[in-house]
Amino acid sequence: MQKRAERIQSQLEQAKAEEENALKLKAEYESKLQDIQKEADAILKEAREKALKQESSIIEQARQESETIRNRALADIEREKAKVTDEMKKEIIEVASLMAGKFIASSIDSEKHNDLINEIIEQMGDVSWHN
Repeated sequence: MQKRAERIQSQLEQAKAEEENALKLKAEYESKLQDIQKEADAILKEAREKALKQESSIIEQARQESETIRNRALADIEREKAKVTDEMKKEIIEVASLMAGKFIASSIDSEKHNDLINEIIEQMGDVSWHN
């Protein structure tokens, strides 16, 4: 009976030691799990921060590109306005010249016409024409 009691006591002590060992292992695993969770949280935080920085960078780049496109479009518009204005001036001058020519032609008889040509030739003086 004594042996049996010693054996039971030994088994109880062994079970207690195994339980303590199991609790110790459980605590270690829980600690490791917490460390892993902290590391995962840190990685996620860093990834979010990088994503926000990239987002800001992408938005700024898009803003700059849109400003460049806008400036080019405004410059193109100004060039086109200047071109149209020049074309209109040329057409106005051409129409005015035609109108003046028709007005002069209708108000000058052939004698006045010849007098005007002679006067212009005299004012030009000794101009020689080269071919």
